[in-house]
Amino acid sequence: MKNASFIFLLLCSALLCACGGGGEKKSDEAADTVAAERAPQVPVVDSPDTTVYGRADGFGQGGFALVADDGRLLELSLTSEADGSIDGHYARIYGDRDDTARYAVTIAPDGEAAATVINLSQLDRFTSHYRIHNGTVIITDGKNEDPVEIEQLDDHAFRAKGKSGKTYQFRR
Repeated sequence: MKNASFIFLLLCSALLCACGGGGEKKSDEAADTVAAERAPQVPVVDSPDTTVYGRADGFGQGGFALVADDGRLLELSLTSEADGSIDGHYARIYGDRDDTARYAVTIAPDGEAAATVINLSQLDRFTSHYRIHNGTVIITDGKNEDPVEIEQLDDHAFRAKGKSGKTYQFRR
């Protein structure tokens, strides 16, 4: 079962990498202005979205509770050994841990640990032009969608690098 989960994660990673677009940059300066025009207009992957949304109900040293929008109470660890490593894999956490904040969460294949945790309460302070698909924030601009890798998310700033090459930066 662990091997099947590992293979599933590898396939998902390969799909996410493959959807990055193949546009050629003419220059670093032109990348920011042209990138939004070339951003993919389709979802990051064709798989169903597994993101769970809800409000935190307390963080502990190694886990937290999430009251999902559908009413379920999920008690999730922040580490998982589903990847077969001795010391486990720590969840990707974007934003601060706040006991009452709203979050988007993906769950590791073991069903007991969080894989990605995104503080939506903080993200919403900087932009409302986004959607989330399988733990990936996708900045939207009309018909253009740009999957981003979050570099910073806290009370003071949101900074992310898009697959298009564009950098998104918002400060308070």
